[in-house]
Amino acid sequence: MKIVDAKWEVRNLGCKTVEITIEKSDRKKSLDAICTELEREIRAHDAMYVVVKVDTRYSDISLRLQHEDYDLIEVQAINRLTREAAEQALKQFAPFVEGVGYRAATPEDVEMVVREVKKGIFTTDRIALDPQFGIEIANLRYANWILDEVARGTVLYLATYNDAPIGFFINRKKERGRVQGLLTGLFTDEAVQGFGSLLDYASYQEMLDHGMRVLEGGVSMNNPRVVQIHQAYGQITTRLLNVFIKHL
Repeated sequence: MKIVDAKWEVRNLGCKTVEITIEKSDRKKSLDAICTELEREIRAHDAMYVVVKVDTRYSDISLRLQHEDYDLIEVQAINRLTREAAEQALKQFAPFVEGVGYRAATPEDVEMVVREVKKGIFTTDRIALDPQFGIEIANLRYANWILDEVARGTVLYLATYNDAPIGFFINRKKERGRVQGLLTGLFTDEAVQGFGSLLDYASYQEMLDHGMRVLEGGVSMNNPRVVQIHQAYGQITTRLLNVFIKHL
């Protein structure tokens, strides 16, 4: 199991949180042993909110978790995009997206993005859909995440159309030419509604301009429109994760 003591969630959610991913090696264990180990980790972290991610192929574990009072709240797609696929997508969509670009955010831009996020950009993730949290807390959590990433040196980019900001994205550079797509958001202004597909185009431009080889990231299947956009732009889903939660 991969165990993450999500200490930052005390600030965001007001409770101790542990995030656990069931790994391939766990398949060798019995279902009883997996549940016992989960309970041990929950106690060790004194967690009041538990998130467990399970590959959708491991249906026996997913079924058992539901019997153990875990609630399925989300399916997460893990996507991958190669440089070649990004180049092909930019070439294919170029005639339809003239005027799309990006720029690194200034400190003033960061403040603006945080204000926009707090208006309620994100409405379909597990926090927004959870009645114990909701949309306001979900977007405060994303705003804090953006500020944390900027503080650690990750570049926040504005996606632009005819030089006007329409949204933002954060791509974290990693080793060997890999980049992790952390977060993308379209502003709520009615003037930019329907521009969601342009965010991928701007993000791919940034990826190629900085010599990145592979883009990796996760997306919630709760938002099928975003999933469709990623697929249209060449992203390939490598695996699906059932996301379970439990409040204690």
